[in-house]
Order: sequence, then structure tokens, then C-alpha cells
Amino acid sequence: MINTNYEYYEDYEITRSDRWSIADRIRQSRESKNLTKTEMADLLDMTSDNYTRIESGRQLCTTTNLIKICRILGVSADYLLFAGTEDGFVAEVRMLFKGRDEKELKKGINILKAYFGTESERNE
Repeated sequence: MINTNYEYYEDYEITRSDRWSIADRIRQSRESKNLTKTEMADLLDMTSDNYTRIESGRQLCTTTNLIKICRILGVSADYLLFAGTEDGFVAEVRMLFKGRDEKELKKGINILKAYFGTESERNE
């Protein structure tokens, strides 16, 4: 009997839970942009049924479609694939800093250093 709980890509196992988490982040990102599933499918040049399978976690999207989804929704692949992991947190910080001017970036970095930095960084 074939174990349908995993799909193997190189040496990484993608579980159903992984697929559902990715799908949920895609859905949340789409909803935050006030796009419908049909609009998203049209932007991706696919049928609504195909897009619904991706967003429900029943189907993995291709790398090409993942890139398109990221561009349409203005999110990183790191966020969609790894949110909740260290990589996901780094991607989230990156998104917060995106489009900020130098003054805002320095202020944000100083806040992060004050909270997470070493003793010498906190005193800068």
C-alpha cells in the first residue's frame, strides 16, 4: 500500500499538514488583497477548480504558479512555504521592512536590537 500522507521532493517530505498550512497562508493572503478565488484563478490563467484545489491543499502548485502567486499577493515564497518556522519569521520581518525609507529601517533595526540584541547592541 502506498503512503499517501507524504509526497517526496528530493530529500524533503511534504506532509498533508504542510500542504494545508501553505494553502491556508495562500487563502489568507488572497483574502487580505480582497481577491476572490475566481479572480485569483484568472490572474493565474487557470480554472477556478484548479485554483480551489491549490488553496484547499488538495494539490501542490508548480514552481511557476508559486512565483506568480507570490507576485500577485505581494508575499514571499518563504512566507508561504515556511511561516511559523525560523525562515518564516525572517520572511515576515523582511515583509515588514519592505518599502520603508532609511529612517524607518534604522528605527526598526534599533527596536529589534533593543529587544533581541546582545548587551552591547542594546546600549548603542
